[in-house]
Amino acid sequence: MEQTWAIRVLSSSLLSEDEIGELVGLTITFRANQNGGTHAAGCRHVSVRAADAETLTIAAFRTAGSGRRPCQACGGGILASLSAEQRERIAGLAPVLDQAIQHNIELLRH
Repeated sequence: MEQTWAIRVLSSSLLSEDEIGELVGLTITFRANQNGGTHAAGCRHVSVRAADAETLTIAAFRTAGSGRRPCQACGGGILASLSAEQRERIAGLAPVLDQAIQHNIELLRH
């Protein structure tokens, strides 16, 4: 599983911490640009003025601000090593996230 996808799923505001469960304890290391974009330290899109790298739990990363946006190229950071079970649980969140996205699209249409 690609880290980019995993970070997008875990950082999505459309999923609650209850839905993410114990995965909120995973850690992510990232650099944040002044505009809220988050990047892996070696990403070509990280600004020279970006903050130093920091490591937070997914729970802290999610609550640190709704303005955080994971980079489309690098995924927004580096997750700690994932076990097979954790990868499976993240993959299981994809349909839940898709359903939340579809629900929001329907709300926008009406």
